[in-house]
Amino acid sequence: MSWRSRPQVVVLVLLLLLLSPAAISKTKLVHYAYTGHGEQYRQFIDHAKANFERANPNTEIEVVEGNDYTKALTMALGGVAPDVLDMSTNLAFSHYASGLLRDLTPFITSDREFRIQDFVPASLIGYQARGATFGLPSSIYQVLCFYNRDLFLQAGINEPALLGEGWTWDAAISAGKRLTRDLDGDGVPDQWGVRASNSWYRWPIWVHQAGGMLFDKLVEPTKPTFDTPAGRTGLGFLADLHLEGAAVPVTQVSHELFYNGQVGLSLDDGSSWLTIIPTSSGGRFEWDVVELPKGPVHNGTFLIMNGYQMSASSGHPEAAWEWIKHLVSREAMLDFMTITGRTPARTALLREIPKTLEVVPRNLQSVADAVLNPNSQPPYLTAVYGQLNSVTGQITRSVLLGQKSVVAALQEMDVAAAALMADLK
Repeated sequence: MSWRSRPQVVVLVLLLLLLSPAAISKTKLVHYAYTGHGEQYRQFIDHAKANFERANPNTEIEVVEGNDYTKALTMALGGVAPDVLDMSTNLAFSHYASGLLRDLTPFITSDREFRIQDFVPASLIGYQARGATFGLPSSIYQVLCFYNRDLFLQAGINEPALLGEGWTWDAAISAGKRLTRDLDGDGVPDQWGVRASNSWYRWPIWVHQAGGMLFDKLVEPTKPTFDTPAGRTGLGFLADLHLEGAAVPVTQVSHELFYNGQVGLSLDDGSSWLTIIPTSSGGRFEWDVVELPKGPVHNGTFLIMNGYQMSASSGHPEAAWEWIKHLVSREAMLDFMTITGRTPARTALLREIPKTLEVVPRNLQSVADAVLNPNSQPPYLTAVYGQLNSVTGQITRSVLLGQKSVVAALQEMDVAAAALMADLK
């Protein structure tokens, strides 16, 4: 090689080095993952991250975990907000109302590859307010009734899936009483009929089924309406289950009792139990699933959506949108279903649920039916939703323990909710 050609070679080598993938600066996105979603959810995120980074080698996803969203808020206040978060509907709305989340509408409308019409309509309601879409749903956690078929058959009770329109509150109370038994004769039940909690994320379902609401409207309510005839009927049903000896006491951990075959039916859980029961029960009993029992006005359930949001202060909004879009894509959502057992937010994937389960219950169709039921609705969208959980928990617990009347409890919650909502004005 002549000395004259050497500079040209050096320049060429330098250009090749500069243009190599290793030399190109990567875009780094921070995804805040809530640990409360469970271990299976984290497995999905890791799998999705690997697939996305493989398809997008110039983008790196860093997953930061936390057991609540206080850490994410602290990061935001410190100027290092996560680019993407994975909040359920009520928490996402609170953050959007505080200006912490970005409206995804511009990305949705300008991206020709993305079709928001492919999602279950009800799943979008929980992420839409004030003319904005502040999140995209990946899964729907619909509260269902899971029951132990063996206990029903042994007791000679018609199982819920066979009752049709006869699967009502009265039927649930009746079955609960008959299935609650003292098997060892020590005067204390060791088998119970029903699992039904005082959780704020559960008991308002019964008010809804009684034809009422706990607020004047679903989205950004301004006035609490706890103490109404429907409120008394709904909370009264839950109280009857406990005070008439049909339910596991609130002082006991009831999900383990169900796994052990000691509870007839659970009115507290969602589709993730489709994968949890087979592993946690160890095949001790045969089980099935059905929609919640029908109330005095209609049936239906709460649809609690989990999904993804973009931080308002993300420095890489375009890359963050691509990551969110990947997480809610058909392929990723199918993967999510297989790993977690949860119900997909894409309508077309509802028919794929049986293919993702190792154990398929007889009445699996009820899982999709609950999602598409016109009487099903998302929880209330209010910035004080989380605070209401803390306020109402102890009050409803005292009702189920027989320490406070239904009316007194509802009146107390009315006052407490009004005080919280006054701060929003």
